[in-house]
Amino acid sequence: MDKVEKATEAIAEKRKLPEEIKARLNDYTFMNLIISIALMIYMIVINIIYLNEDAQFFSTSIKVFSIWLAIIDVLIFEIGYRKDELKIWIHGFELLICSSLVLSLQYVYLYAEPVVKAMFMLLPLFYSIYYVVKVTIVHIIETKRYQNNLSDVKEIVKNEEEGYLDDIKEGLANDVQNIENQKKQEREIIKKAKKKKKGGKK
Repeated sequence: MDKVEKATEAIAEKRKLPEEIKARLNDYTFMNLIISIALMIYMIVINIIYLNEDAQFFSTSIKVFSIWLAIIDVLIFEIGYRKDELKIWIHGFELLICSSLVLSLQYVYLYAEPVVKAMFMLLPLFYSIYYVVKVTIVHIIETKRYQNNLSDVKEIVKNEEEGYLDDIKEGLANDVQNIENQKKQEREIIKKAKKKKKGGKK
């Protein structure tokens, strides 16, 4: 029972995420939170400009915002290329999509139907939902990946089972040895008894 409990505790301990992975996930969450907040503020500012300024100023602002966003996007792709990290590339594609949406806002807000305008005005909300879902999925995937790759757990169970079987084998071997020793002693006693018997006859 002690071995089973120890094996269960060892497996439970091993299934917990190490501090290194937790720290990496926390950093990833924090980075996505910053990006999400920045994009939400960005979109909200565009909405405020649309609601409070004339069409010419709004159109010019959209173009300026799109240029700055495109420059930042190029820098992100450059960093992703140099570091060869998929996560940075994903941020770059997300920003590229955002830049395309922002560039289309001047046509949507000025010429589209009210329903379409309302949907685009809710982009900050959609982005926040997207990043929450994204971070949650990444946490689940990383946790499952770590737990599925726990080869050590199999080794622990295997070692515990082998240790248990070794104890049984050792116990059986001792029992067999004791039986053989006992039989040997009995044969010695019988031999001595026979010798004494023969000596008495003489």
